[in-house]
Amino acid sequence: MSKRRILVVDDDPLIRGLLRTPLHDAGYEIFEMEDGHAALRWMLQNQVDLMVLDVSMPEMDGIQLAHAVKQRQAHLPILAISAGEQVMSKDFCLKFMKSLGATEVLPKPFDLADFMKAVKRIFAANPRPEATSA
Repeated sequence: MSKRRILVVDDDPLIRGLLRTPLHDAGYEIFEMEDGHAALRWMLQNQVDLMVLDVSMPEMDGIQLAHAVKQRQAHLPILAISAGEQVMSKDFCLKFMKSLGATEVLPKPFDLADFMKAVKRIFAANPRPEATSA
C-alpha cells in the first residue's frame, strides 16, 4: 500500500519545516506549498489524503483556499492551523473553518505531539478508499 499523501500549505518556511519532520518520520509523503494559489493549481493535477493549511496567508488565505478546495474535493480532510493573533480569532477560526469542512483546527503555537494526534485522528476517521486503476 502506498503512503498517505499530505499537502502542507503555509507561507512560513519554518512552520513547513517544523511539520515536515514528524510527518515524514511517521511515513507520510509530504508536499509543500507556500501560498493558496500555488496549492490550488497543484491540486488540480494531484491528489492528497489530507491538506494542512495555515488560515492566515497573504493573497489567498486558508479560508479562501478551503472553500475552493471543498468545491472541487468535498471529501478531502483539512487540518487548519491558525496563529490566533487576535483574542477572537481562535474561536472565529474554529467555527468558520469547521463550517467550511475543516476536520480539525489547531491554534498556533501547538505541540507537535498534538498535531500528530490530530493527523492520526483524521486518518482513522477517513479510511483510505480502495485503490482504483487509472
